[in-house]
Amino acid sequence: MPNSRITFFGLVAALLVGLPTLATTEQRVETFIIDDGKHPTGHQEAFVVANDIEDDVHLCFGYANSFNKANTGSLRGRASLTRFDPDTGEGVVEKFGKRGKLDKNKWLRCVQTGPVRQGDMVVMDYEFSGFPRPRGGTIHIRSGLGKDRLLISELRGPIPNAEPAEENEVHHRNRAIVAENGKHRKDWQQGWVISQDSVDMVQFCFGYGNNFNKGSQGSVEGIAEITRLDPDTGETSTERIRKKGNVKKNKFVKCAETDPVRLGDSVVVDYAFTGFPRLRGNAKVAGAAAAAGGDAFEIATGIGAAELGKAELLGPAPAGGGGDGGGGDNPDPPTSGALSAADQAAVRKLLNKALPTAQLWRPKGRILGKWTAIGPKFQLGNVLNVNPATVGQGNTIAEAVADYEKKRGPLPSVSGGLTAAEQECIAWLGTINPSQGSTAIRWGPGGSGWHGEFFRPSTGPIGQRASSMLAACQWIRANLPS
Repeated sequence: MPNSRITFFGLVAALLVGLPTLATTEQRVETFIIDDGKHPTGHQEAFVVANDIEDDVHLCFGYANSFNKANTGSLRGRASLTRFDPDTGEGVVEKFGKRGKLDKNKWLRCVQTGPVRQGDMVVMDYEFSGFPRPRGGTIHIRSGLGKDRLLISELRGPIPNAEPAEENEVHHRNRAIVAENGKHRKDWQQGWVISQDSVDMVQFCFGYGNNFNKGSQGSVEGIAEITRLDPDTGETSTERIRKKGNVKKNKFVKCAETDPVRLGDSVVVDYAFTGFPRLRGNAKVAGAAAAAGGDAFEIATGIGAAELGKAELLGPAPAGGGGDGGGGDNPDPPTSGALSAADQAAVRKLLNKALPTAQLWRPKGRILGKWTAIGPKFQLGNVLNVNPATVGQGNTIAEAVADYEKKRGPLPSVSGGLTAAEQECIAWLGTINPSQGSTAIRWGPGGSGWHGEFFRPSTGPIGQRASSMLAACQWIRANLPS
């Protein structure tokens, strides 16, 4: 892919100056492909390191698909990291490689690079072999750089929260999540190379989201330059797109339709931020965990057939999510509302932080349509991943917890009910059609905290740590495929 490499060095030159040093940051460059032809044999992601990152830095290759033929195909990833001397401008290239086969339609491999500096260049080449025809299925390629590893749960088939896509569409996303203390950034710059031809006109979108308590303060301006390379003449042309506006309810998205892009075209985007409140909290928090531990913001630029959706951006912590709702922390919450008093008491007894582990589950399988209570005294099995003789089952949550206690002994008593928001979300779990897959809220094990989890054939197993029982439930609600 020589064109993309040639264009990319020009992109690096544009980005080598003026980039600020920040606190903890994660960068993600990703491409979604909806294809009805043959599976691509190769793919390339290329981007510039936006800020200094000290200590151990993880560079990760990620791939997922939504094909019916699971675990068919093998992958090889090669990465070139060019480190530029800030004094001389000379570059030294380091190479990394990983290979392997799919597991549950996903593949994730990471290497440690040591510290990186702003302006360093990353080119990641993917090679694919033995894959079936997509037949309108989705391919998700996601490359990550940061102190934290890319998580398997970040890999998905369909575009999260996007409208249904047509076949042979391509969507690019370049995003960074920044967590720090002190004044909000005044500017930010992103740059990357287009790694796949688009089919038709595309939507170019500027996106910003944060998790601040003051969610409607601040304004954003984005200026993008798209440099297109003519494949016949080798000449370049540059288009400039500018959008600005105020942040409302923690988010800002502005889009413009533009001409198709080709492999090797480059994008440089400058953001300017004014009027934002100070960031407060844990400067080490980043990524999806930011909502649980400190202030953070996300800059996401999208280009493709579909607009960038506000639901794709980092948002405020869910109502009640800043605490540890459930598990005995609410001494006297309301007991009337969407759930019966018996069901509320059962939820609080089961999802109790005094226990080493517990799970409220809506499974698919032999106990389809039943609530299932999994406590600390359960055993693995071969059919449901647990032995049905050691879990509780029932048409209601109260019945499931009572059945568990009958089989495995009483759970510690917990007084009180659930908040209105907790009741509403748990009741919503009961409306999900379990024939589509399993869904669960889990506490633990081993002090690992709250987790929202689900399994769907299109995504495989997806899970996310959360700050509370309510936050885990609301994460499921926001991310469960429709």
